[in-house]
Amino acid sequence: MWSYAFFLLLAFLTLGSAFLLLSLRKTLHAVFAAMGAFLGLAALYFLLGAEFVATVQILVYAGAVTILAAFGVMLSRHREEGRTTTGEILGLISALSFFLLVAAFLWKARFPLLGAPGEGFVRLHDIGELAFDPAYGLAVVLGGLLLALALIGAVLVAREDEP
Repeated sequence: MWSYAFFLLLAFLTLGSAFLLLSLRKTLHAVFAAMGAFLGLAALYFLLGAEFVATVQILVYAGAVTILAAFGVMLSRHREEGRTTTGEILGLISALSFFLLVAAFLWKARFPLLGAPGEGFVRLHDIGELAFDPAYGLAVVLGGLLLALALIGAVLVAREDEP
């Protein structure tokens, strides 16, 4: 009973954050609403017993993607808010069409049931040991260097030209 009520509360908060994301006019505020939706999804994953997926949701989406979007907003030039353009209307129509297409596909699709956890399933401990394996050290360092260079490039592109 309580888990069902808690699920409904989390679903309501997650959907509320998602609708807030779509309705806010300021982009940075929308980024923070997206973070609320990501955290709500992570809480739902925890409630469903998928701790690894919830942890990845928090680290990747609520953390990295939100920070990347915030940097993108802060480092870019913005046009003045005004009337809705034709491109925005066409974008809304195409997004709704895509949503309806995906919803129709999911409605007709038949997904096989997953088996119960047992042999053949990877434990979270094994994933952690593999992630910190020294064989992947160079890839992690090069990925961090690439991200740092991309941020420096974004700052150089976004700054005002000085005479």
